[in-house]
Amino acid sequence: MVQRRQLPTGDVVLEARVPERSQPLPLLTITPADASLNGTSAWALGERWQQRLQSRLRHARRVMRPADLRRRWQVTVLVELVLVLFVAATVWLWRQNRRRGATLQARRDPAPDRALDQRLLLHQALGLVLLMALLLQLMAMLALGVMAVPGKVPLGLQLLLQPVHSLLKVLVVGLVALLVRSLATFLLHQWADGARVPVEEQARREQRHRSLLRVSHRLIDLACLLVAAGWILIDIPGIRAASSSLLLAGGALLGGLALVFQGLLRDFVAGLAVLIEDRYAIGDWVEIDGLEGDVVDVGVLSTQLRCLDHRMAVVQNSAFDRVVNHTKLRSGEEVKLLLSHRCSAIDQALAVVAEELAAFHADPAWGPRLLTPPLLRGVSATGPLGITVSMLLTTVAGEQWACSRELQGRLVARFQREGIPLADGLELAGTARVR
Repeated sequence: MVQRRQLPTGDVVLEARVPERSQPLPLLTITPADASLNGTSAWALGERWQQRLQSRLRHARRVMRPADLRRRWQVTVLVELVLVLFVAATVWLWRQNRRRGATLQARRDPAPDRALDQRLLLHQALGLVLLMALLLQLMAMLALGVMAVPGKVPLGLQLLLQPVHSLLKVLVVGLVALLVRSLATFLLHQWADGARVPVEEQARREQRHRSLLRVSHRLIDLACLLVAAGWILIDIPGIRAASSSLLLAGGALLGGLALVFQGLLRDFVAGLAVLIEDRYAIGDWVEIDGLEGDVVDVGVLSTQLRCLDHRMAVVQNSAFDRVVNHTKLRSGEEVKLLLSHRCSAIDQALAVVAEELAAFHADPAWGPRLLTPPLLRGVSATGPLGITVSMLLTTVAGEQWACSRELQGRLVARFQREGIPLADGLELAGTARVR
């Protein structure tokens, strides 16, 4: 029973009479200032609160009766069983959809099939919807179980509405991520299309554009994912009211994780350095610690190379100190031919090489691939195998190997027509017979 008592100071105290206690239990104190804020007297405001507290006590007595508790648990168990059936049906549908999707994937031909691709996309969307429905059903089962406990109905309602709030937060963060991705794409596109740069620098910017665009989108997605996760966790009942000691423990845990995963942090910083300093980009042919291949992906943690034999090599960004980029802005190749010691007219051979270099530079199919005329360096070395003649090609990025192969083929064919001997090992064989 709740009763009112007015103190000499004018305050009204609401007290509860409990059979087990000799003294009344104070519940609420109403001051004249509280009454003036509500536009009434302290005694009238106390009467209003007395009626409200009395009704709540009567409701608590009625709810806590054994018969009502038993009926409440029976209804909860019945509803939970119905939800279990729905969960089982959802899991079965999800497995059937996944099995059919795998069958369609196995039937997919290397050639593009638009109808089959649309069916695969439909199965993937249906699988995502079924998975979301399963999560909602599990959350509803948890919320109903909590609401079955007397006094926990508000907490159960919060849990029941939590998926809806989480979905809205994910949609809001997803929209922000889409806008930020669009802004990053626009800014990088404007940077790549800068008109006041040289032609070769413009080509390099277009090449870097792919790497920067992919990495920026990944960083934006990661940041938005962390923001969405933190926003959802904060609104989980009990998390927001966590004590400062729990927050300090979480900070210490994050510090420990930073020490454990310091290798990943080094890779992340090294990946940003690779992108900012333009060490390489997607499409470059690089050599990293003995690995040589085409860069197919530049991430903030690792770099993926497609080697010449089509193997995929993944290199951590902080695991190497030296990078050789064969295709940044321009490319070059030193072409060497080994002439035989039996060649008695070196000047004639060099003149033939010079003619072929000039013809190669004038060729409309190969000349545009050269940034400068081919340079004849002359005799660069002599040895027991023969006389080395060296040439230098400066080409558009990535064209050095094709130009080198074409030029060597032309030179070999011209030497054969002119009767200029290439090294074939007969000099060593003759020396061995003399000995």
